[in-house]
Amino acid sequence: MSKIEAVKGTIVGTLNTAEVMSKEGLKEGDVLIDEQNLAMLANEFNELANDVRNLRKEVQEMLEELKNGFDTPAGRKFYNSCASGLLTPLDQQATVMDHIAENINTAKNMYQPVFEEYREIVNFMNQ
Repeated sequence: MSKIEAVKGTIVGTLNTAEVMSKEGLKEGDVLIDEQNLAMLANEFNELANDVRNLRKEVQEMLEELKNGFDTPAGRKFYNSCASGLLTPLDQQATVMDHIAENINTAKNMYQPVFEEYREIVNFMNQ
């Protein structure tokens, strides 16, 4: 299973409310936020962004090899076409994945006081 499939499965698993609702006794309209899933998703998107950056580096190195071995007007045109057609989208994908990870971390941090108070309540009730 690829990392993208794993992240997609986690997102779908997190959003599969019918199953969660029946297990947790929740009703329609209730919100379930999983602290561990938020942290895991943020880490997965950071890893995916790093994988895309590594792929970009490999593509850049291959293009440089082509550029050095194909130093003609046609070769330069081919290099420029590939550089913009391949490298720019990879840069954009990494940026999007970074933003997703950042937004997930922001959400997790915003809910951190709720998670902590919930743990305090559970601990108090278990005493």
